[in-house]
Amino acid sequence: YYWNCNNNISFRIVIFGILKLSGVNSNQKTIDVTETAEIKKDADRLLINVGVETQAKSASEAEEKNKDITNSIYSELESLGLTEDEYSTESYNVYTDRNWENNQIKGYIVSHNIKIDTEKTDMAGKILDASIKAWANQIYGLQFALKEETEKSAREEAYVKASEGAKIKAESIAKGLGVKITKIVRITDSTINYIPYMRDVAYAEVEAKGADLSLQPGDVTVTASISVSYGFK
Repeated sequence: YYWNCNNNISFRIVIFGILKLSGVNSNQKTIDVTETAEIKKDADRLLINVGVETQAKSASEAEEKNKDITNSIYSELESLGLTEDEYSTESYNVYTDRNWENNQIKGYIVSHNIKIDTEKTDMAGKILDASIKAWANQIYGLQFALKEETEKSAREEAYVKASEGAKIKAESIAKGLGVKITKIVRITDSTINYIPYMRDVAYAEVEAKGADLSLQPGDVTVTASISVSYGFK
């Protein structure tokens, strides 16, 4: 089934199930039904990871270079309207750069992974362009995801739809077999976490297209999957 609730959010429910007739124990026969409800929503959260990798003869020099570029990136992000709450350090590592032929230390490498987490989903291209212009030299990933409250709402609706589907299926089977459902014997939740819409973006692609790079938010799928055993007589 498919319907639009408004101009910003669309839903599509897909119900499909697996059923069998079995016995939970020697005295209780059951109709077992598995139902999965799938809901698609427009992404309302943007996650981007960019990186700064610097090299120098000494660790302190490599760190200083990294700090300068990082501050430049932060300034560019702020010029786009992002606040300090929307970007942070995901990881920061300092390691040696060795000549593997003689195992001698040539210098040091500092790797800084910056995470941008914002609701400004229409600014993905501008954020990447600004980061690279500020000398970020790594793009680790881009995801269009859901805000916590959006995901919670979608999950609740998916559970309701899956439960309704399981009940309808079981009642239809019981009617066809000429039996009557008496109770719920067991409920099992096999729901998995939703998967954000991920977009591969090459560094060269951002360099070539800049702020004109088109990165449209995609649908994000949230599912709920349950198995219900109904007793009958």
